[in-house]
Amino acid sequence: MKHLSYELSRTWNVYALVPAGTTTTLPWIDTVFTYDQWSLPFLTDLNPSFIRNLRQALSETDPDIVHTSKGVWMSALLSRLVSPSTKVVYAAQNVEADHARDFASDDLPIHKKILGPRLIPFLERLSVRCADHVTTVSEKDADTFRELYGLGRDSITPIPTGTRSVDHTELDPQEIVRERFDLGTNPIAVFHGTGTHPPNREAARLICETVAPAAAVRGGDVHFVIAGKGMPDCGHPLVSTLGFVEDLDSLLHAADIAVVPIRHGGGTKTKIYDYLSHGLPMVTSKKGVEGIDVKSGTHAIVLDDVDERFVDEVATLATNPDRRMLMQESILSFASARDWSTSAELLKTVYTCLR
Repeated sequence: MKHLSYELSRTWNVYALVPAGTTTTLPWIDTVFTYDQWSLPFLTDLNPSFIRNLRQALSETDPDIVHTSKGVWMSALLSRLVSPSTKVVYAAQNVEADHARDFASDDLPIHKKILGPRLIPFLERLSVRCADHVTTVSEKDADTFRELYGLGRDSITPIPTGTRSVDHTELDPQEIVRERFDLGTNPIAVFHGTGTHPPNREAARLICETVAPAAAVRGGDVHFVIAGKGMPDCGHPLVSTLGFVEDLDSLLHAADIAVVPIRHGGGTKTKIYDYLSHGLPMVTSKKGVEGIDVKSGTHAIVLDDVDERFVDEVATLATNPDRRMLMQESILSFASARDWSTSAELLKTVYTCLR
């Protein structure tokens, strides 16, 4: 929300409705409304706090557009009652009908495992039908939505996640970051994400149980760093689990490579754009960069699965500074053509057509 809302604020007034406790002070957002989030976010439409505060936001701002990934059909209903001229855009972060299978994860409480796979596809279909327009994060997801729900080409628009310009001179020096987190002098391979997301937890376990031990056998002495709230701690001597990191940019600046052993999950992965923004070479599965047109060997090392070859590439890339430097130049060139301003212009076109 941060980077896209900033770009949009150059043209329109921007208001935000976010879960309580996640509010960030962003000077370009005119007003921030909050609601108390349920433990079942896919049932946001029925959350009384969401309904009450959405109604207040609509009444006070009378917006042209409500662009939301949650509570879509309730947003459509309330908009028609409170602010009839308002259009609702469903910001689909994944194809949830496919993504719902991740709710079979053993980490989830029983009510989520039972309700998720049954309700999520139904709610996605309902959201698509109620919205005035749908945006996705990739052309691949847009094609899947068209096939699943019979959407016309003009009813859905891919709005890719954007990269951002990072000024490394403003970040903490690499040696300071290494000392802060006790990372030593070995090459650093980083992975970050939210630990409550099953594909991220699976990837963290793969690093702990497969990638790190196998890389150690190869003699690369790569130190793996896993960052993010709720990530599992495996206790391996060459893996540091840091939890939530306030200054993520400085951590990524201190890393030598990124490792993305993602096997499941839909949509494009925001973490990939973080790595691209930093010019950080990465070893990733095909699923990790799904929907992003990176070229394997130039912008990333892209492999079919997390297997022996995956580990070989991690150990090789982490210990080859010349190869990393060559890739970094290509990555930064790739990223500069895909910044948030490009995504915002696409979204502005959607908004203008709806008004």
